[in-house]
Amino acid sequence: MIDSTPGNSDTNRAAARHGQAQAGWSDVAFFAARAARLGPDTLVRVQPAVESTQKPPVAERSDTGAGVESTPTPGFVHLWAVLPLKVLAQRVARAQIDADATFRAADLAVADTWPQQRHDSQWRAALPNSTGILLERIPAPAITQLVEQARETLEARRGGSVGDRRLRDALLDHEALTIHHREMEYKVQLRLAIAAARMGFIGDDEVRVKLSGRRIGLESTHGTVWQPDTALRLL
Repeated sequence: MIDSTPGNSDTNRAAARHGQAQAGWSDVAFFAARAARLGPDTLVRVQPAVESTQKPPVAERSDTGAGVESTPTPGFVHLWAVLPLKVLAQRVARAQIDADATFRAADLAVADTWPQQRHDSQWRAALPNSTGILLERIPAPAITQLVEQARETLEARRGGSVGDRRLRDALLDHEALTIHHREMEYKVQLRLAIAAARMGFIGDDEVRVKLSGRRIGLESTHGTVWQPDTALRLL
């Protein structure tokens, strides 16, 4: 039987919107908590999602909104964080923000709304200028296996003749994948696979290797990680 009591439909819609908002904010908090775990001073930049981005997962919609003249899409934001692994992490979440803003990941992780204290002037990283082109699709278990092998290697050699930090840095720099696309060769560093795993981005979907400008990225079920722009190495 349908309850036709006046106001019930409005109440139900409001409750549904509240539930969606709560679910979306949990994604924001999860992203921030993972980033803060990797580095307590990590910053999270938040941008209103542009018109071309309608809903998660980010694996299908990785528009950055950087330098794009577009109408914001109500209800969704882009989250960005430069991780201590020297990787740029990105996710789309269901949330609302009026303008570009930057917060401490540690503050955002424990908040239930956008913190009052902002750190906009501290953000230095450039963002990818496009969604990128697809280079290759890789089964998610293959990426997870790379991460597990790296962990086992680090544990097996810990305390050896090579310092732990040097070994860790060597593993991060290791070119774990070689992708061939239209007679070009692209290298994917292990740091991308590790970052995707540490941020909780890897799900059941295939991982998509993307190219945006000079950046290589791994686009997973719950988010994307990008290598630094190779042009920065020349500075």
